[in-house]
Amino acid sequence: MRGWSILFWVAAAFNVIIGLALMIFPGDDIGHDFDPGTLPVRAMGWFIAVFGVGYAMVANAPDRHHGIVKLGVIGKLGFVVLMLAAWSSAVIPTSQFVTSLLDLPWAAAFLIFLRREARS
Repeated sequence: MRGWSILFWVAAAFNVIIGLALMIFPGDDIGHDFDPGTLPVRAMGWFIAVFGVGYAMVANAPDRHHGIVKLGVIGKLGFVVLMLAAWSSAVIPTSQFVTSLLDLPWAAAFLIFLRREARS
C-alpha cells in the first residue's frame, strides 16, 4: 500500500497546487480587483483543489477510500471529454485541450489501483 499512498499524495499535491493557482491567478486580472468574469476559472480551481483533498484522504488509507478514487476517474475522464468537445468546436485553443490530457495518466493510474485492489 505504501506505493499507492505515495501516488495519491502526489495526486493530492498536484491537484491542490493547480487548484490554488487557478483560484489565485485565474487569468488577466492578476493584481487587480476581483473580476466576475474570472469566476468560472476560480470555481474550477476550487473543485480541483477539493479533489486534491480527497486524494489526500485516499493517501492516508488507500484500502478504505475506493469511492473517492472512482470519483477521481469520473472527474478526470469527464473533464478530458468536455475539453475535447470544446476544442473540436473551436471554443478553446489546442494548448488548453493538450493541457487537459495531463489528467489521462492520473485516470489510468487510478484505474490500475482500483483493478488491483479489487483482486486482492
